[in-house]
Amino acid sequence: MNRAIESRKRFEVKRSQLTDLRDSDTLCDDSDMVIFIHRLGYYEIFQDYKGNDLCGMPEIIIAKLRNSALVDGFLRFNGELVM
Repeated sequence: MNRAIESRKRFEVKRSQLTDLRDSDTLCDDSDMVIFIHRLGYYEIFQDYKGNDLCGMPEIIIAKLRNSALVDGFLRFNGELVM
């Protein structure tokens, strides 16, 4: 990953993008799927704009998915189930 992502000012632009990857041109041409995991808690964001709890919920960013639509979503982390 390119470290320039940390110098971005606003949270919305700190989400990983294909251009943040080194040699992203080659990666885009060769890959069928590129997925990023974005942890909102890393930036001390624990609620969305509606006030919903996002603690322990990383965002899954599907940056490339050949032959299909792009969709983002959230996962729920349950620390009690981790060994």
